[in-house]
Amino acid sequence: SKCVKCPGNFTTMYDGAQSKNDCYVSCLPGYYTSYNTDPTQCIPCGIGYYEDETGALEHCKNCDHNSTLHEASTSSSDCVNTCDEPGKEIDENGSCRACVQGTFKDDPSDLRCGGNCPYGLTTAGTGSTSLSQCTVINCPKDRRVTTDTTLTPPNPSSFNIDSYCPLCSRGFAQTGTNQTECRPCNKFKDAANLPGCKSECEGEEDDKSCKDGFRCYPITNSPDYFECAKDRSKPDTSDNSMPWWVIALIVAGVLVLAAAIGILVWCCVTRRLFPCLKKPSKEARSPTEEVDDRERRQTLGVMETEPDAQESTRPPPSPSSVSLYKKNTKEEQDSPREVTGLPYLSVGPRPSDVDIDNNDLQHEAPAPLYRRTPPISKRASGEESMYDFES
Repeated sequence: SKCVKCPGNFTTMYDGAQSKNDCYVSCLPGYYTSYNTDPTQCIPCGIGYYEDETGALEHCKNCDHNSTLHEASTSSSDCVNTCDEPGKEIDENGSCRACVQGTFKDDPSDLRCGGNCPYGLTTAGTGSTSLSQCTVINCPKDRRVTTDTTLTPPNPSSFNIDSYCPLCSRGFAQTGTNQTECRPCNKFKDAANLPGCKSECEGEEDDKSCKDGFRCYPITNSPDYFECAKDRSKPDTSDNSMPWWVIALIVAGVLVLAAAIGILVWCCVTRRLFPCLKKPSKEARSPTEEVDDRERRQTLGVMETEPDAQESTRPPPSPSSVSLYKKNTKEEQDSPREVTGLPYLSVGPRPSDVDIDNNDLQHEAPAPLYRRTPPISKRASGEESMYDFES
């Protein structure tokens, strides 16, 4: 059988093709086709490439160290000097020129100065090589240069045009660049075509065009233009500031609290530094009070629960006290007296009018080994000794 021709301007890559699928489009000079991607489409040669033959497959020819000025180049003569240095590009005549103001080129392989400064910024001159050189304010029309002197120099990487070049207010416009003020719209002949020269409402009677709480008012210093503003006939309740007297009360309360804390701290520090200022404790007693209290207990006959412990705290008797005690003891034996709640002593003479069975004496309680200290009046009269001893 005979071979079948590929349709249209299609062809095959080699002789002996066996299927229609082996056919691909034969592109004109300046274009190529990709057999593996889409063999039916022609792709233009990119910048820096050219193709002077038909039917190019997969790629175009390279310009080597030069480059082309446009795509789909068809001749090696299209390869020209690339100006492979930052800050320069190729012009329409194939010559090198510096990047114009407001643009830059930082990649030597780029043919054009494709870097543009952010909107509102420009460069100081031509031939810029990086974004960091876009530091000059360039306010466009319908904006004005700010009068805020506290702003820092602009940062091209995070530039906010509204901070450095605010828009003109409604009813005002500006057709120039880098102007310091906006002009009333009635100063322009073509004001209707300016963005800021459009009334928000039709007149003072057109309150329906404004939202609730707003009315249509003429724009100050801009005749024949109107805008919606807050109803001036009603008090402004949008001020949420605190009344002055509330602020005064808060300040006074804070001062009083601070004074109280200061006094408390002062008292604590002063009593620590000067113990004499401390309030005496109810339980604390001076040495003099302790001695007086001990003598008072001895005077009133208050006994300690352990006699041995009481006797151990008494001073030793003097010789005169011992002799006086012996004399008094002998007199007591000779003239016994009845003690309330105690029986008569088992020694010495007894009163003749008392009849006591001798057997009862065996059941009598033994005489106590100590007696309570008599009152001061008896000790002073010498009737009893001021010291007690075991009998």
